[in-house]
Amino acid sequence: MTIPGAEIFDLSGADWSPVQDCIACAALGPGAGQAFLVSMNPDGSSARAIYQVPLDSFQFIRLITQCRWRPDGRQIAFIQTTLSLPLVGLISL
Repeated sequence: MTIPGAEIFDLSGADWSPVQDCIACAALGPGAGQAFLVSMNPDGSSARAIYQVPLDSFQFIRLITQCRWRPDGRQIAFIQTTLSLPLVGLISL
């Protein structure tokens, strides 16, 4: 899944892959209420969404605030937050 038009990447909670060839981070857009966990090249090219964050039951957007690669590079753990409690997710690649 690619994210054409997404231009806002949040690198504050980003993490390098174990072999330092890509970065995982949060991205917003291109539409209202869309947030993604993204992997991309270090120069920002080839960004692809690996998880689209769903709206919660009150239609508030959840934002990814931190992500960390598993040392073997096969999974990424992340924290997503809303106005309520933070949730922890784990994505297998």
